[in-house]
Amino acid sequence: MPARLAGQPVHPCPEHLDHIPTDKLDEPGILVEVLAGPPDGELQPFRILIDGTHRAARKARHGQHFWAYLLTEGEQRSVCTYYRNGQPTELPSFPARAPTRLRPASFS
Repeated sequence: MPARLAGQPVHPCPEHLDHIPTDKLDEPGILVEVLAGPPDGELQPFRILIDGTHRAARKARHGQHFWAYLLTEGEQRSVCTYYRNGQPTELPSFPARAPTRLRPASFS
């Protein structure tokens, strides 16, 4: 089953994925959660894998699970810049929920 990006199947070049050292495959990726939606619609949270896409695709190719850290809001603010209508903007706040640090990323 191919990995998915923005809900669409991704078919990475198999030869490209083979460049990843085997001892690096189990390193977790990094996820951020952002809000997005149509201009006049309600914003919904969704997650983006910002590090580890090649490792995730290679593991998915073999039917293996891939893990990723979900950054806290503070961590996310320190490493990401967000734009709205072409202008830098503040990261929207999310409703409080139980803290989590390690979650599987789903690529099926």
